[in-house]
Amino acid sequence: MNLQMSNPRLLLHPGQSVVLDDAKGVTICPHEAKVWVTLEGDSSDFVVQPGEDFVLNLNGRTLVQAINDSTWIDLIDYEFRTEVAAHWGGQTVGLLKQWL
Repeated sequence: MNLQMSNPRLLLHPGQSVVLDDAKGVTICPHEAKVWVTLEGDSSDFVVQPGEDFVLNLNGRTLVQAINDSTWIDLIDYEFRTEVAAHWGGQTVGLLKQWL
């Protein structure tokens, strides 16, 4: 299955995981509880706390797993993030010019 979403929010229960393939540039943002992240090709594992962001810096397979509690996680794609920033940045500059 190949699921494509511009800005998915997933609910993970304790021990439940999601696998991301070739997701370099995606930001993982847990909300209510910490998640465990492991990346193919990196011998380190990472624990990401609620409110923290973790940007995937490698392609390959990535595993994201809820540790102790259920949590919502946002998976924000780099391209989507830059499109939103450009849109809002442009609007902000325009509003500032009108105000001045």
